[in-house]
Amino acid sequence: RQSFGSVPTALFSLFEVMNGNISIIDSISNSISGQLAFAVFMVLSNWTVLATLTSVVSENMMTSSQRASQEEEEKIKEARLKMRSQRLRDVFQKIDTDGDGILTEKEWHAVWASPTMRDEVTDAADIPQS
Repeated sequence: RQSFGSVPTALFSLFEVMNGNISIIDSISNSISGQLAFAVFMVLSNWTVLATLTSVVSENMMTSSQRASQEEEEKIKEARLKMRSQRLRDVFQKIDTDGDGILTEKEWHAVWASPTMRDEVTDAADIPQS
């Protein structure tokens, strides 16, 4: 009665039982109903702890997996951007017929006059064609 006199005391006593102090239940374990109640409590408590631990581990795994996916996506985006930048440099070097590193108005108009070159520039810049 002393270990289970009030709700807070009973909860603390059950906490102690869960941690191996079974001397608290000596008076209860003498009867079949007490043994059954204790067994049900232990099973439910263990399932609760197991479910909690499983949910924590699962949440951590999902978070880790999501973080890894985001990092992979960022790497892919970076690689695409580098490839696009290099392709644009290559295309503009090809367009720069005099090789001075500057596109003249004449060179620019020549690009837009040629459907092949226009397609190459818009494709390299990832610009939708209209």
